Formats: sequence, C-alpha cells, structure tokens
Amino acid sequence: MMKKQIPDSIEACDAEIEQTEQKIRQLENQSKMIDRRLAIEKRQE
Repeated sequence: MMKKQIPDSIEACDAEIEQTEQKIRQLENQSKMIDRRLAIEKRQE
C-alpha cells in the first residue's frame, strides 16, 4: 500500500480531514445497520 502524500496547505489538510470524517461517518452508519440486521435476525430465531 502506498503512502498518501502530505497535504501542502492548511486548506488541503482541512479537506483531507473532512473526507476522513465522512468516511468514518459512513463506516459507523454501516456498522449500525449491520447491528440492527443482526438484532432482527436474533429475534426471529
């Protein structure tokens, strides 16, 4: 896996942080959906 380039400005850093935060939110939402599906399946058993 290649290393990412270091952002060369504050604006680039802010953009990188925003993208990373968005990815984190997406993964957290996916995790919540999976947990809900598992809970539903356990109740059905």
